[in-house]
Amino acid sequence: MMIVVPFLQNGHFSVYVINFNHHRVDILDPNDWKLIGDGWKQAHKGMVQYRNNKGQWCRLMMRRLNEAIQVARPDSRIPKFGNYKCELLHDIHKQRIGSNDCGFYCMWHMEYYDANTAKVLWPYSLRSDVLQFIVFHEANEQKELPEEIEQLRPPF
Repeated sequence: MMIVVPFLQNGHFSVYVINFNHHRVDILDPNDWKLIGDGWKQAHKGMVQYRNNKGQWCRLMMRRLNEAIQVARPDSRIPKFGNYKCELLHDIHKQRIGSNDCGFYCMWHMEYYDANTAKVLWPYSLRSDVLQFIVFHEANEQKELPEEIEQLRPPF
């Protein structure tokens, strides 16, 4: 069981997954922090102040979400997760440095994240699937395509 929450912070998207199987919050951030530096700790674990509360960004957001769920649905049987540890998953697909593709990556991370293995099971054919969708979409203004490409049109 999991709860998937996309976050937009300072113009950058990332995904927080409350992973009840592993009793933690998995952070799916498409920035390649190994190449950029260790800024992920500041981005996700940096100290923030919200009203009378001060704490790490991830933990504060998860506590607030946990409290909201418990108040809104006290009988929901959703376990309390406000004290779960927040961990950055490094072994996921990353965007190029300087690109603005974080929203695109986060959509796919949300779809292909597996709570049991705590991995994003990114399909090998994803790039070609997206390319096929774009090329053959009805909104594509280029209606006449070369025969070699037209042969690849899926039967919709």
